[in-house]
Amino acid sequence: MTVLGAEDRIDTIYSGGLVSSALKSSQLKQKFQVSPEEKAYQASWLQRLGLSAEEFKKQRRNGIPKGVVLASARRDQFAIDTSFNDFNAGLFTYTLTQYLWQQSGNPTLGESFVNIARNVKALSFEQGNLQEPVLFVKPNSDYQQRPMYFIGVQTPRAEGVITQVKENQIEIWLGGANPKNLENLNKSALFEIINAEGQQQGIVKLESRKGLVGYAKLLASPTSVSLKPGLLLREKVRATPSR
Repeated sequence: MTVLGAEDRIDTIYSGGLVSSALKSSQLKQKFQVSPEEKAYQASWLQRLGLSAEEFKKQRRNGIPKGVVLASARRDQFAIDTSFNDFNAGLFTYTLTQYLWQQSGNPTLGESFVNIARNVKALSFEQGNLQEPVLFVKPNSDYQQRPMYFIGVQTPRAEGVITQVKENQIEIWLGGANPKNLENLNKSALFEIINAEGQQQGIVKLESRKGLVGYAKLLASPTSVSLKPGLLLREKVRATPSR
């Protein structure tokens, strides 16, 4: 799946002045000092592009030159890397991935980013920090109103996908699973194999899981489905421990 435009995503700590205008706060200026090596590298690129420092600053304040930039955090915030049950991932990256897997349509970039940012802020608050993603688009463009994908194909929401089949063992990837539900996606959890219309083609039972990678076996297949990588999986039964 390709996100709209020729954008880049840098899920990193302290983006500094990566995409926005010059730092204004004297406190932030002291915190983010540019190294001599970085200054020399910037100067070499200005020379290649035939831009003076003043012209570069002017263009930079106007916004990004083209496409879209999804910043995982504000320039003075940590882009959190945290533990999700039994694996580590960037909070923004995982939230973005999980959100897109749960969409059955082709929402606009603007509405998608609002939902993704809200989820990231809520999860970061639970971690004792605050992470606020930022969206940058070319000024006076309609990128925020455009759909997330170039393709118009509609796919059903899914929690995972079959990545490999070896005899009776099925390897699956659960990138669409809600992070708060991961601890219950263990042995005995059931997933439906679904087609492009969201219709059930079979049922697999999870045997084990490490992080987002699980191993399952086929339980039932009313349509004699041919197991192969790429088949989507939707959660059917979750094993919830008694308290």
